[in-house]
Amino acid sequence: IGLGRFGEALAIMLAQSGKEVIVVDRDESKIKEMRQYTECAFVTENLSAETLKEIGIQNCDVVIDGVYVGLFFTQHYDAMVSAFQIAVG
Repeated sequence: IGLGRFGEALAIMLAQSGKEVIVVDRDESKIKEMRQYTECAFVTENLSAETLKEIGIQNCDVVIDGVYVGLFFTQHYDAMVSAFQIAVG
């Protein structure tokens, strides 16, 4: 959820490593760019439980809120991306 620097980098890395990825953002241009990595890319302004269910969030093993995680780790962005690269192989 959220395709800022952190969310986009993480989603691309996971998709390129063969993971199934669902991406959600309110910016349609970001969603269009992500469709080369996943067919499950959704534009929404509303992150209500109902909207997330429609997207299929209940079928996910892991959900990462890139909006808040990205804000929290902005100062450590490079280290976070490196850690995820190592984790996904």
